[in-house]
Amino acid sequence: MSRNFFAVMLMSLLLIQSAASAAYQKYLNGDANYILFDGYQGVARYVVRDTLKVDAKNPYTLSIDWVTVPRAWDGDNTISARDKFSFVYDRDARKIFVVNPKTDERRYLPRDVSRAEGAMELSAAEVAFYLSTGEKFYGFSDEFYPDK
Repeated sequence: MSRNFFAVMLMSLLLIQSAASAAYQKYLNGDANYILFDGYQGVARYVVRDTLKVDAKNPYTLSIDWVTVPRAWDGDNTISARDKFSFVYDRDARKIFVVNPKTDERRYLPRDVSRAEGAMELSAAEVAFYLSTGEKFYGFSDEFYPDK
């Protein structure tokens, strides 16, 4: 019985350690300029706070860069890509749109959008809006939003 107990304890400790190391950093390398908005299957994505720009007030349009860290679970925080995204916010209708940079076409991002249809873009749009205004647009749990 004692062998089984120690085996279970050892496995539990190993699982706890692997779960802790799998957590994504809220701020890339502790830099509050890089704010986590998406972590999935070991890949982390961070918006870059100092790239946020208000492009138009009516409709409210924001652009922001984000970076991709492909091996974040492994503790490798090397940035592999940097992209720029623009979002349009219809405050009256409470709708967010991502803007295609090549065609200027807008695609609606509903609050419950699936991962395949734009959940990643929606998360970036929500963080960008919060950084710009201090307000939540759709509103998610408090730990989602960065420190001001």
